[in-house]
Formats: sequence, structure tokens, C-alpha cells
Amino acid sequence: MSAAPAGARTAPPPGPADAGGPGRTTVPDRVLAKIARRAAVEAGAVGRGSGTGVRVRRSGTGVSVAVSVALPYPGGVLGAARAVRDRVARRLREYAGAEVLRVDVEVASLAVRRAPAPAAGAAEEAAGEPGAGGEDPRWGRP
Repeated sequence: MSAAPAGARTAPPPGPADAGGPGRTTVPDRVLAKIARRAAVEAGAVGRGSGTGVRVRRSGTGVSVAVSVALPYPGGVLGAARAVRDRVARRLREYAGAEVLRVDVEVASLAVRRAPAPAAGAAEEAAGEPGAGGEDPRWGRP
């Protein structure tokens, strides 16, 4: 086995954040749920986390998470759900050192994206006011 080059970073060993150290660190389920909720929103779930339901269940040394989300529509639902699942698992490992056994994603609803309101001058131009048809209102020509 070769040694890492000088100055190279090595990955931390896998496992809980408190492995090998003195004492014990426990992250409550409500904290894990909050991390999962924020991660779902980061990944594209609609809302600020309040509309995202999360259940955390411990099993031995690992956790299983069920996330219920609203996703933007139109959009790729399967790809968005996969992004939520991946982000939730990654954040739970990064922030809490949790061994994630599984992340189930339920798409509870689709949130239709609304088109932005037209600018103030756009309604006048559409109604045939000066500037309609691509003419420059200052010169009377395109």
C-alpha cells in the first residue's frame, strides 16, 4: 500500500461521526428529520420545508427515512424524486454521520409553475399602443 502524496487530503473513515472517539454522540430523530427536510428543499422540492413531511426510523445502527414532497410541474418527476433521495441521504451522512439504510420518496403533489406577470409596459404594447408591432415609438419606424 502506498502513502498519500504530501498535502493530499484523505477521506474520513466511514461510519458514525463519533466512531473511535471517547464518549457517545446522539443525534435525535427530530434533528435528522430537519436535515432531511432541508435537503429535500435544496434538491428542488417545492416550499420552504413546511410542506415536506419526513419520518425517521432507526434500525440497529442505521436510519430509514420517508420523505413526502411536492415537486414542481412541469418537470421530470422521476429525476426530481431521485435528486431528493440522493440529497437527503448525502446530507444525513455529511451532517449527522448517519448510516442511511434507505430513503423513500413519496411525491404527494405537483406544484404548477406560474408564468411571471408581464411588465407594466408589456400590456400596453400588446393592446396596440405605441410601440406595438416592433416600431420604435420615438421614430415611428422599426
